[in-house]
Amino acid sequence: MKKITTITLIFFIFFTFYIETDGNIYIESNADEDRPITIDTLIPKRGEQNIISTPEIKINYNSKFILDNYKLYLNYKEVTNNTILTSRYIYYKCDKKLKRGVQVVKLEIPTENNKVEEIEWYFTVGTPFYNNYRGIFFNNTKELNMLTSYDDLNNICKNTNHLDYIFITEKINSKENNKLDTHIDSKKYKKLIDCCNKYTNNNDFISIPGFELSTKLKGEKNTTQINTFNCENPFLFKDNISLELLYKKLFYYEYNLICQFKADDNLSNIDYFKYSPYGDEVITLLELKKERDTKENRDILNLGAYKEALNNGWHVSPITCEYNEYPNTNIGKDLRTTVLCEDLSRSKVIDAIKNRRIYVSEDNNVDIYFSLNKMPMGSIVKSPSYVRIIASAINNDEYDKIKKIEIFSNNNEIIYTKEFNSNYAKVDFTLKPPKENTYYFVLITDESNKKSVTSPVWIEP
Repeated sequence: MKKITTITLIFFIFFTFYIETDGNIYIESNADEDRPITIDTLIPKRGEQNIISTPEIKINYNSKFILDNYKLYLNYKEVTNNTILTSRYIYYKCDKKLKRGVQVVKLEIPTENNKVEEIEWYFTVGTPFYNNYRGIFFNNTKELNMLTSYDDLNNICKNTNHLDYIFITEKINSKENNKLDTHIDSKKYKKLIDCCNKYTNNNDFISIPGFELSTKLKGEKNTTQINTFNCENPFLFKDNISLELLYKKLFYYEYNLICQFKADDNLSNIDYFKYSPYGDEVITLLELKKERDTKENRDILNLGAYKEALNNGWHVSPITCEYNEYPNTNIGKDLRTTVLCEDLSRSKVIDAIKNRRIYVSEDNNVDIYFSLNKMPMGSIVKSPSYVRIIASAINNDEYDKIKKIEIFSNNNEIIYTKEFNSNYAKVDFTLKPPKENTYYFVLITDESNKKSVTSPVWIEP
């Protein structure tokens, strides 16, 4: 059979990691109208989950001629020689068990001028350990100048922008003037709790209230604010206490508090992330500062404070926050914080936050998985005998491919980097166990130069 001359690949792939899609793929020869090729179905389907570990891969096509000039790849390894070809399909049966997780299949068909047309799709072996749920953290810092009501805010996030969750932080008024440690009986906070409860519906949408703990530390002119979640009753600490005492008070105050460092130009208030064992137990989140990219007309992430905190020993996850200064239509559109949970429920989202299974992305179409010795992002691994790092990313936008995966470690060192030109990218490598406390996190860059950053995995020998 002669080589197919000119092939035009026309297909629309509406692929997401969680939703199955289907549709024909047409490959036609403009030079020879008698040799059209139609790829009818792909087995497993795009995005299909819970596939057995030794799946059958089948590409059904319709043509007057046998499609004998092709290459088939599974997870970047060519398996063409093990395929069965008929006039109706290409068939491959996996002879070894595939590892649990995302699998990538690619069919290459040569065209004239030494070009190659590709069809690439993905499926998942086994049930995923965690699902990706996207949401935002919203800071209402202008307490009397809210641009939207709690109901409006929840509606925008749930029904307009189709987010999975929102954390809403309210600034609480106090007549105590920060002279005593005290609970605050706030009607406004009770209203926030009631509204969050009203919109929370497991497997649909989760809304979680929080408050801004504000106090003046000893020797500081400006107040220090720490956002606080998983607490029914807001509270206040008196002014003129040391930073370490603030951390101790948070540690002993109430079990299961979740606290967050806010992005602040003046880091001297918290001593530039000087490590505190008490603070490290209760503060698990760090807001990444946003900067406006005027050329791209979008917000981009500044990782400087994040890297500094990690280098100082903190076990924190990156998040991004929205503020009520933003126009309502922008809420949750540019940057999102993704949590990894077994399912979408309030308790599972809280568990993901506490255990730092979090990543932040400038691209709303990216799903990321990162593990060290099969432990997910956010884990602390004690005295491992080996170090195996696996990081993968799926960009669900067909036209925006993954460009690069970088693995960062202590002192801003890039220990591994690999470039790609694919909607699915994966790195898998091993290292010698470090002799000192070490962290690793992943930075993903896509074709449009949007970046995603994960929580670390820490090793403590």
